[in-house]
Amino acid sequence: MSITIRRLSIAALSIAVLMPSWVAAQSLGELAQQEKDRRKNAKKPAKTFTEEDLKSAGGRTANVMDANGSGSDAAPADATAPASDAAKPGAKEKTAEEKRADAEKAWRDQLTKARDKVTQLQTALERLQAVANDQNAMQFGTARADMLNRLEDTKNQLAAAQQAVTDLEDQGRRSGWRG
Repeated sequence: MSITIRRLSIAALSIAVLMPSWVAAQSLGELAQQEKDRRKNAKKPAKTFTEEDLKSAGGRTANVMDANGSGSDAAPADATAPASDAAKPGAKEKTAEEKRADAEKAWRDQLTKARDKVTQLQTALERLQAVANDQNAMQFGTARADMLNRLEDTKNQLAAAQQAVTDLEDQGRRSGWRG
């Protein structure tokens, strides 16, 4: 009796060990066929731009670096197209009050976005903290370590976001705006 149980358990174990390789072999063939089909239907590669292409563009576009060091696509300063509506013929110049109102609106928009980010990060931090405090969940192992790393990263992001809100509020006070 014990010999048949032993043989059955060995057979079951062998099947359990070899089954994934059979399944993988079948899906590998299917995967190869899918990749072959994808390559047939793929578009031609994108054009590669050379130095000659860039020189022949004649400075019509540029990647302009702003004060923060991040780039944005914009027309170069010496381009023939006007940079703003004020430079167009017939367009009247904004008054100082209109410029101030525009600046205040932009500041308020930034402040609202920064406060929203703080709220989102606080919510995420509360969720992560609840999971970390749960005594029944993942006490040890890499999952807990990863979760604690996310918790620490979220705390750092929250501190940076709160500092951004404080900086914006200070900027508004210096400019005479109330947020």
